[in-house]
Amino acid sequence: MRVLIVGGTEFISLHLLQSLQRDGHEVTVLNRGRNPGRLPAGVRTIVADRTDHAAVAKTLAGRVGHALFVSTGRVYDHARPIPFDEDTPRNLYWGEYAKNKIAGEDALLRRHREAGLPVTIVRPTHVYGPLNTRNNETFFFDRLVRGRPILLPDAGGWACRPPSAAATT
Repeated sequence: MRVLIVGGTEFISLHLLQSLQRDGHEVTVLNRGRNPGRLPAGVRTIVADRTDHAAVAKTLAGRVGHALFVSTGRVYDHARPIPFDEDTPRNLYWGEYAKNKIAGEDALLRRHREAGLPVTIVRPTHVYGPLNTRNNETFFFDRLVRGRPILLPDAGGWACRPPSAAATT
């Protein structure tokens, strides 16, 4: 499969790129070209700034078979009770980050309605691991150190476990 990743040199997109390559897919990245040393061998690069919409549209004038957009759970209206679902309203509680993710979702959904582009939107909440630039796991470790309950996703909601139970699971 031929895959285009916008970005490719940071946390989630770099891990995705490496996984796709391991599985034998042909990967191209579109980014500003500022960190070429982070890309594995065999990755084709298209240099463009994703905020320059005209340049990106011109560069990607070809066919897109399916768009996968990694958005965020931060687009949801956090005044609403958990669990969130597809009908939970979105809002700008998280500022520019949420605004830009919502704009990306809306652009792809508009393209889906107008041209039939297959679109998948994923909205992860807390992501962590190697190369994480957001330090998301600090929230969990801080709760452990303070002896506070650990909040774990459970069927879309939160399950509270005391630190002693969380440490054994």
